[in-house]
Amino acid sequence: MKYKHIQLNDGTYAVSAGRKKYFTSTITNVEDEAKRSAYQMSAQWYYTQAEKMFDDAKNDGVLTEYDDHLGDWLC
Repeated sequence: MKYKHIQLNDGTYAVSAGRKKYFTSTITNVEDEAKRSAYQMSAQWYYTQAEKMFDDAKNDGVLTEYDDHLGDWLC
């Protein structure tokens, strides 16, 4: 997982991008909300990486005529 949730010194939670770095817009009093946000943000990051790899494969000419969409390619 790219991002994780952490508990801050004041008892609130946030999504973390490292040990001491966190997104202030994700601060919440609810731990499960922070966990959910971390999963969602991680999924978005990984999806962006998959899009980049799909574009690289397309530009390299290795995709077939059946590899029109990222979703089809991944599945």
